[in-house]
Amino acid sequence: MATIDTQSNLTNINLNNALNSYNNTLSIYNLTKESVEKDLETAKLQYENAVTNRDNTYKTTEKQLELAKEQLASVQTQKSNTSKTVDSTLTLSKATLDNAKLTLENFKKTSTDSINSLETKKENLYNTIRSTVTSSLSSVNSALTFVDTTL
Repeated sequence: MATIDTQSNLTNINLNNALNSYNNTLSIYNLTKESVEKDLETAKLQYENAVTNRDNTYKTTEKQLELAKEQLASVQTQKSNTSKTVDSTLTLSKATLDNAKLTLENFKKTSTDSINSLETKKENLYNTIRSTVTSSLSSVNSALTFVDTTL
């Protein structure tokens, strides 16, 4: 009977060990299942985020492309306007230069004519003064002669 009791105790111990192993395995299974479910849920969220990021990236890139096209068109317009402005400025500058040359030529001619006219006037004035002085000297001389003769 001692053998049966020992055998029975060993069987109970083995049974308890088996139950503990089963319970441990069941607990590990449940924890693993819960972990896998959470990993699956996280992976699903990451996938949805990746899809959203991809869509947003496409939309953003498309907007950037549109903006780049508009900027290019604007730069081309500015280039054309700048070219036209430079051409107009060059034309106006040339006209201003031609006008300045003409003004300078007119100034030279006018100043030369004025100087010549002033020279002529100076000579005429000098001649008039000389004639007046000569006439005055002659008058003074006559007066002195008359006074001298009278005295």
